[in-house]
Amino acid sequence: MGTYETAKRYVVYAPVGLATMLREMGPGMVQFLAEKGRQELEKHPIGSPFQRVGEYANLALSVARPEVERRLGIARHPAPEAGHDAPVHDSMEAPFPNYDALTSSQVISKLSGADDTLLLNARAYESAHRARVTILRHIDSAVTH
Repeated sequence: MGTYETAKRYVVYAPVGLATMLREMGPGMVQFLAEKGRQELEKHPIGSPFQRVGEYANLALSVARPEVERRLGIARHPAPEAGHDAPVHDSMEAPFPNYDALTSSQVISKLSGADDTLLLNARAYESAHRARVTILRHIDSAVTH
Protein backbone atom coordinates (compact mmCIF):
# COMPACT_ATOMS: atom_id res chain seq x y z
CA MET A 1 0.00 0.00 0.00
CA GLY A 2 1.40 3.40 -0.98
CA THR A 3 1.92 6.36 1.33
CA TYR A 4 -1.13 8.19 -0.02
CA GLU A 5 -3.38 5.16 0.43
CA THR A 6 -2.03 4.58 3.94
CA ALA A 7 -2.64 8.22 4.87
CA LYS A 8 -6.15 8.09 3.41
CA ARG A 9 -6.84 4.93 5.38
CA TYR A 10 -5.87 6.55 8.69
CA VAL A 11 -7.06 10.10 8.05
CA VAL A 12 -10.33 9.46 6.20
CA TYR A 13 -11.54 5.87 6.34
CA ALA A 14 -10.76 5.10 9.98
CA PRO A 15 -12.44 8.26 11.36
CA VAL A 16 -15.48 7.73 9.12
CA GLY A 17 -15.71 4.09 10.21
CA LEU A 18 -15.35 5.07 13.84
CA ALA A 19 -17.98 7.80 13.56
CA THR A 20 -20.38 5.39 11.86
CA MET A 21 -19.82 2.76 14.55
CA LEU A 22 -20.34 5.31 17.32
CA ARG A 23 -23.51 6.59 15.68
CA GLU A 24 -24.86 3.06 15.67
CA MET A 25 -23.95 2.65 19.36
CA GLY A 26 -25.94 5.74 20.25
CA PRO A 27 -25.28 9.34 21.18
CA GLY A 28 -24.71 8.51 24.84
CA MET A 29 -21.63 6.46 23.99
CA VAL A 30 -20.26 9.17 21.71
CA GLN A 31 -20.74 11.80 24.40
CA PHE A 32 -19.13 9.59 27.03
CA LEU A 33 -16.08 8.84 24.87
CA ALA A 34 -15.71 12.46 23.75
CA GLU A 35 -15.77 13.70 27.33
CA LYS A 36 -13.22 11.07 28.44
CA GLY A 37 -10.90 12.04 25.58
CA ARG A 38 -11.23 15.76 26.31
CA GLN A 39 -10.48 15.17 30.00
CA GLU A 40 -7.44 13.07 29.14
CA LEU A 41 -6.03 15.71 26.78
CA GLU A 42 -6.55 18.45 29.38
CA LYS A 43 -4.38 16.53 31.88
CA HIS A 44 -1.29 17.07 29.76
CA PRO A 45 0.60 20.35 29.34
CA ILE A 46 0.46 22.22 26.05
CA GLY A 47 3.31 21.09 23.82
CA SER A 48 3.50 17.60 25.33
CA PRO A 49 3.51 14.66 22.92
CA PHE A 50 0.00 13.75 24.07
CA GLN A 51 -1.30 17.26 23.28
CA ARG A 52 0.39 17.12 19.87
CA VAL A 53 -1.46 13.86 19.15
CA GLY A 54 -4.70 15.71 19.93
CA GLU A 55 -3.68 18.54 17.59
CA TYR A 56 -2.88 16.06 14.81
CA ALA A 57 -6.21 14.32 15.38
CA ASN A 58 -8.04 17.65 15.10
CA LEU A 59 -6.21 18.39 11.86
CA ALA A 60 -7.01 14.93 10.48
CA LEU A 61 -10.65 15.24 11.44
CA SER A 62 -10.93 18.67 9.87
CA VAL A 63 -9.83 17.07 6.60
CA ALA A 64 -12.22 14.13 7.02
CA ARG A 65 -15.13 16.20 8.37
CA PRO A 66 -17.04 16.71 5.10
CA GLU A 67 -17.07 12.96 4.42
CA VAL A 68 -17.97 12.10 8.02
CA GLU A 69 -20.84 14.60 7.96
CA ARG A 70 -22.04 13.29 4.61
CA ARG A 71 -22.04 9.71 5.90
CA LEU A 72 -23.77 10.65 9.14
CA GLY A 73 -26.36 12.72 7.31
CA ILE A 74 -25.39 15.96 9.04
CA ALA A 75 -26.43 18.97 6.98
CA ARG A 76 -24.06 21.91 7.20
CA HIS A 77 -24.46 25.37 5.78
CA PRO A 78 -22.80 25.84 2.39
CA ALA A 79 -19.63 27.87 2.21
CA PRO A 80 -20.05 31.55 1.39
CA GLU A 81 -19.89 32.46 -2.26
CA ALA A 82 -16.58 33.61 -3.68
CA GLY A 83 -15.90 37.22 -2.79
CA HIS A 84 -18.00 37.10 0.38
CA ASP A 85 -16.05 37.07 3.60
CA ALA A 86 -19.02 36.59 5.92
CA PRO A 87 -18.44 33.62 8.19
CA VAL A 88 -20.89 30.74 8.17
CA HIS A 89 -22.65 30.42 11.53
CA ASP A 90 -24.67 27.58 12.90
CA SER A 91 -28.32 28.63 12.79
CA MET A 92 -28.88 27.36 16.33
CA GLU A 93 -28.72 30.11 18.94
CA ALA A 94 -27.19 29.69 22.37
CA PRO A 95 -29.83 29.26 25.08
CA PHE A 96 -28.65 32.43 26.87
CA PRO A 97 -25.97 35.13 26.48
CA ASN A 98 -22.33 34.11 26.96
CA TYR A 99 -23.30 30.42 27.04
CA ASP A 100 -20.17 29.31 25.20
CA ALA A 101 -17.89 31.07 27.68
CA LEU A 102 -19.42 29.36 30.72
CA THR A 103 -18.09 26.33 32.55
CA SER A 104 -20.28 23.26 32.97
CA SER A 105 -21.11 24.18 36.56
CA GLN A 106 -22.06 27.73 35.54
CA VAL A 107 -24.38 26.43 32.81
CA ILE A 108 -25.99 23.96 35.22
CA SER A 109 -26.49 26.75 37.75
CA LYS A 110 -28.21 28.94 35.13
CA LEU A 111 -30.43 26.02 34.09
CA SER A 112 -31.66 25.38 37.63
CA GLY A 113 -35.39 25.89 37.71
CA ALA A 114 -35.62 26.36 33.94
CA ASP A 115 -38.72 25.20 32.10
CA ASP A 116 -38.62 22.22 29.75
CA THR A 117 -38.48 24.44 26.65
CA LEU A 118 -35.26 26.12 27.78
CA LEU A 119 -33.83 22.79 28.95
CA LEU A 120 -34.54 21.12 25.61
CA ASN A 121 -33.13 24.09 23.67
CA ALA A 122 -30.02 23.99 25.85
CA ARG A 123 -29.70 20.24 25.30
CA ALA A 124 -29.94 20.60 21.52
CA TYR A 125 -27.40 23.42 21.51
CA GLU A 126 -24.98 21.62 23.85
CA SER A 127 -25.25 18.37 21.87
CA ALA A 128 -24.49 20.18 18.62
CA HIS A 129 -21.55 22.13 20.01
CA ARG A 130 -19.41 21.06 22.98
CA ALA A 131 -21.42 18.00 24.08
CA ARG A 132 -20.36 18.30 27.72
CA VAL A 133 -21.62 15.15 29.38
CA THR A 134 -22.24 16.74 32.78
CA ILE A 135 -24.57 19.34 31.26
CA LEU A 136 -26.38 16.80 29.10
CA ARG A 137 -26.92 14.47 32.06
CA HIS A 138 -28.18 17.35 34.21
CA ILE A 139 -30.66 18.38 31.53
CA ASP A 140 -31.83 14.79 31.00
CA SER A 141 -32.52 14.42 34.72
CA ALA A 142 -34.23 17.83 34.96
CA VAL A 143 -36.65 17.52 32.02
CA THR A 144 -40.08 16.43 33.20
CA HIS A 145 -41.35 13.38 31.39
